[in-house]
Amino acid sequence: MATLVFVEMPAAGHVNPSLPIARELVGRGERVVYYTDAEFQSAVERTGATFHPYPTGVLTARMITEATQTGDLTRVPTVILRATESLLPYMLDELPRQEPAAAVLDSNAVWGHAAAKLLRLPRVSLMTTFMLGSRAYAQLRVREWLHMLGPALPNTACVGGPIARAAPVRQVGVPAARVSSPWRSEHRAAAARLPIRHADD
Repeated sequence: MATLVFVEMPAAGHVNPSLPIARELVGRGERVVYYTDAEFQSAVERTGATFHPYPTGVLTARMITEATQTGDLTRVPTVILRATESLLPYMLDELPRQEPAAAVLDSNAVWGHAAAKLLRLPRVSLMTTFMLGSRAYAQLRVREWLHMLGPALPNTACVGGPIARAAPVRQVGVPAARVSSPWRSEHRAAAARLPIRHADD
């Protein structure tokens, strides 16, 4: 019987897809030890895995949800990196106690990847995030791109950044050549009519 340690992001969209894998491994006679936030304890234990919570308040589903809902693409990585400061030393203490044959890691669980690498454990990475293909991205409108990327670019003239919100608005034309090539001609025309805020105005 091998021991497999799961190190997961405490978010339903990350935990739930991993549970059938844990259940199947337990069903095959393997010992599964599962680390995530206490909110998911009952769901994890229903798979037959042994549950271990992260230290209280270090990283929770609510923290991830609030960061995601800001629309700022840098907010979730910031939350993850802050949590890693506490969770990496925690996992460096915990993993050797479990004597795992391998670590099964959420792709976003930086603390798990770093600990497993430092301890020279075999690693399996789970990518539970739905990814859009290039065709779906090509169909996004310019305003959708700006809404998605704007908060992540705070020091630019992009709509939505803090500098942009503080500056007055003036209408400028955006030459079609500056718009990414996958966008269709109607998107280029829409981009030319967008109000762009400039920090130097």
